[in-house]
Amino acid sequence: MRVRNPHTSAQWREAVLGAHALRALYDCSLYGLIEGCPNINVDRCDQLIAQGNLRGLRFTAEEVTNAAVGFAAAFNEEVSKRDNERTDPGTGGEHLQVQDTKTPEPDPVR
Repeated sequence: MRVRNPHTSAQWREAVLGAHALRALYDCSLYGLIEGCPNINVDRCDQLIAQGNLRGLRFTAEEVTNAAVGFAAAFNEEVSKRDNERTDPGTGGEHLQVQDTKTPEPDPVR
């Protein structure tokens, strides 16, 4: 597939925000915070983020989080559709799952 860059300022804003959100999901999967992350082209995300920085595009943590949640919801919806099409119940399970990130209690000093 041929990769192309956005053309308009609105397209650049959308692409760079999407790159930030997908990069955040990828990073969360590396840290074990989520499982079942879709294949993300991290190099392309980094390219778009760098080009967005040169264009002065900046996003708040809330904007990136909202976009990441949107991507995760769309991914889970797609997996659910695919799971429903399968004839063998109980297969699949590729949904993004948030892991329990509680820090274990330290052992008491004796």
